[in-house]
Formats: sequence, structure tokens, C-alpha cells
Amino acid sequence: MGISSLRSTRRPGLSQVEAHLCGIARRGPEELPVAIVLRRGGEVGRERVIELRGSLHHYNNARAGWLLTTGQVLSGARDEASQEGAAPITLVDGVGLGRLLDEHKVLVNHSTVTLPYLDIDLFDQLRGG
Repeated sequence: MGISSLRSTRRPGLSQVEAHLCGIARRGPEELPVAIVLRRGGEVGRERVIELRGSLHHYNNARAGWLLTTGQVLSGARDEASQEGAAPITLVDGVGLGRLLDEHKVLVNHSTVTLPYLDIDLFDQLRGG
């Protein structure tokens, strides 16, 4: 994900279902200050995107925002996040968050399950059929 200098951000009146962080996103030689909001459950709508965009100065003068939720991102939020000329806001819903965590091997364990089954073809050959 390429985030460094990650730290918690505290502001009065923040929701208890959200964690607020700021950090530096790195892509090659480029550095971009970002606001990161982690939300537990619920729906993320247009208003939440507008609110985050308007409060980027509280996140170490971030120039972009990430809004990640275990819940659902509504279409209005996606429309607002894609507005040209405004600070970019990346939205990740519960399914996308699961994919990201799996891709980066964070909070995800993989295991192999051995499932025995009868080899029907061999069984038929042994029976002479």
C-alpha cells in the first residue's frame, strides 16, 4: 500500500465507529499526504465524502483521502468521490477491503484442506468395467 509516517489523528466530535489516520503515500519518487478514515460497518454516502474532503487540512494538510469501510459505499458517494477538480477520495467497501487485505497478506490466514474422495475411474477399471 506504500504508506509511511502513519499516525492517529484526533479531532473533537469524531464518530466512535471510525479511526482517523494520516500518512504519506509513496508511489515511486512521489509523496502524497493522505487522510485515512477506517469505518466499521454502516453505509458511506455522498455527505461523508464531502465532509472528508472539506477536512483534509486536519490530516497534516492531506491532498487526498481514503475512506475504507467494512460496510457499503453508496452510489452517491462514488459519484462525489470521482468529481474532477476536487481532491481525490478513494473509496473501499467491505468486499474491496477484504481483497486488499488478502492481496497484501494483512489479517488473513490461508490454509489448505485435504478432501479425500473415491477415484471412480480406477474403481471402474478394477471392477472390469
